[in-house]
Amino acid sequence: MIIKMIKQLLGYIGINYILSKTNINLSKNLYFNFLVFLHNVLLTVFSGYIFYRSCVIMDESKFLEKFNFASNLLMKRNDYHYITYLFYISKYYEFVDTWILYLKNKKARFLQIYHHIGAVINMRNIYVYRVEAGWIFVTFNSFVHTIMYIYYTFSTLKIYLPIKRLITTIQILQFVFGLGLSSLYLLYNNTSKQNYHLQMFVNLYLCGLIVLFLDFANKTYRKKLNKKL
Repeated sequence: MIIKMIKQLLGYIGINYILSKTNINLSKNLYFNFLVFLHNVLLTVFSGYIFYRSCVIMDESKFLEKFNFASNLLMKRNDYHYITYLFYISKYYEFVDTWILYLKNKKARFLQIYHHIGAVINMRNIYVYRVEAGWIFVTFNSFVHTIMYIYYTFSTLKIYLPIKRLITTIQILQFVFGLGLSSLYLLYNNTSKQNYHLQMFVNLYLCGLIVLFLDFANKTYRKKLNKKL
């Protein structure tokens, strides 16, 4: 499974390189924009479904009532393990987001490529090794992606909701809170040494995301503020 994942990640990087060298701009192509619209609708519905199912399973298992950082309530359940699998697989499909940018003759930021590659690696580890703290990734990320892809869906229709900055803020908050909760699991969850190291890897990935998203927010929104001034 790990060899297959590595091949797919190398394929993603290779396609990125090929598309970055082309001079294609399909941003005004009606058929292309329709496909982008369907892509965003699909990910909106899918992310919303994963968030909904995560909340339902948490409620059924009385997760919040029984919760403590030493417990292992969710990942041992086959239904939660299944939605974790679906969410993991979706991280490969999200590569399309990067390719859409290239096909619009735009550059993909390092942030996006780091985000996509790290998401695949970490969701794979969470799924395969049933890392209990994985519910943080699944629940928080599916919620944020539901909002984000709603925004992208409307954008393809030339309707620009005034929530772009809010989405960036929510993304940063999910990483900060996720890092905090994940760190508490490291301290109090009696997990295997292997899962402990996998959890540490997730935390390092989150630290990188926080730094990159803060840099993105600073450059994007401060620049706009300076233009207004």
